[in-house]
Amino acid sequence: MTVAADLALIPVFGVPGAAAASSLAYTTSLVLSLAAYQRLSGRPAWRTLAIEGGDLRLYLLAARFVLTRRSLPQPVAGDAEGEA
Repeated sequence: MTVAADLALIPVFGVPGAAAASSLAYTTSLVLSLAAYQRLSGRPAWRTLAIEGGDLRLYLLAARFVLTRRSLPQPVAGDAEGEA
């Protein structure tokens, strides 16, 4: 897809044609991936793109760790108290 669009658009538009070809290829890939997801999972494609409550909580937790410059907790081998 990208090569065909590049061959068609770059000679006519140059660098902007290359950018348009890449955007077209990425958009086509997204649409086809969402269609495959919907068909295989039986879930609506919009559910893949929508941010739900649980997702938002995870994003906020990650942002808080990044902003406070703390590292995320690392899993520890051993028992629940972290003893190996």
